[in-house]
Amino acid sequence: MQYDFSTVLDRSGYRFIAVDVNPFPDVAIEEGFSKIPMWVADMSFPTAPPVLDAIRNRLDMPNFGYFELPDLYYDSILSWHNSRKPAVHPAQRARRAVLRGRTCRGAHPV
Repeated sequence: MQYDFSTVLDRSGYRFIAVDVNPFPDVAIEEGFSKIPMWVADMSFPTAPPVLDAIRNRLDMPNFGYFELPDLYYDSILSWHNSRKPAVHPAQRARRAVLRGRTCRGAHPV
C-alpha cells in the first residue's frame, strides 16, 4: 500500500498535546523558530485510510458493549512479535500473555 507521509496537517486547536501543549511553560519560542514536538511520540500525518475505514465500519453499530476478539487479533500480535524477535516460549504461552493484556479497563479494540 502506498501512503502519503508528506502531507502536513494543521492540528492546532484540537487539543493535541504535541501541538497545543508546551511542556516547558517557562521557555518561549524565539522569533523565526517554530515548536518541534520532539518530547512526545506523535504523528503529524493523516491516519491510513484502512484504519479510518475500520473505525467507520465499527461505528455503524451504535452499541459499544463487550465483545469477543477473533483469533486473527491475537495471531497478528504474535506474528508481529515473532517476526522481530522469535518467542522463547511456545505460541500458546505467548497467547496467554496477550490475553492477560486484555484486562485494560475502558479500552476496546476496533
